[in-house]
Amino acid sequence: NLYAKAGDTVRAKLAAFSAKPTRFTQQWYLNGAAIANAKTSSYKIPSKTVSGKLQFKQVAYFGSTSKLAVSNVLEIGRLYVASPATITFTDGSNTTLQLTMPVVKPSPVSTTSTWVRNGFALYTDGVPTRTIGVADRGTQLAAQVNVKAPAGYRDVVIKSNAIAIPALA
Repeated sequence: NLYAKAGDTVRAKLAAFSAKPTRFTQQWYLNGAAIANAKTSSYKIPSKTVSGKLQFKQVAYFGSTSKLAVSNVLEIGRLYVASPATITFTDGSNTTLQLTMPVVKPSPVSTTSTWVRNGFALYTDGVPTRTIGVADRGTQLAAQVNVKAPAGYRDVVIKSNAIAIPALA
């Protein structure tokens, strides 16, 4: 799982070991603390748990030695950003910028974008392209994407890379 919200059931993929363990234990953890009675590879996130860091740990025992396998941390209620917002020039003369929207999972309810000059939001109509103007020369331009999350997730603001716009000669 890359994302989850309260009420979802998450599943951990059990580790594969070359030698057969004599026994193993497994446990789900929330914010670093073991969750009582959460000792199987699947776990249903309670409706009251709207945020937190969830992780699965498996210990395999081989006689007197053991090996620990740990899952990635899953942040409950946090959207997964599969690819970032980026801006690039669309032409060889560096006069037009194009915003590539981020890929967010689960699919957001809506997204809006704003162009940003030297850290300050500009009035824009949300178009993904910007023609470089005189006021942009000698500054840095970036974009900001406001993501309205589906129910159970938190809204997020994603900032693109910044590009230095050369001053007029």
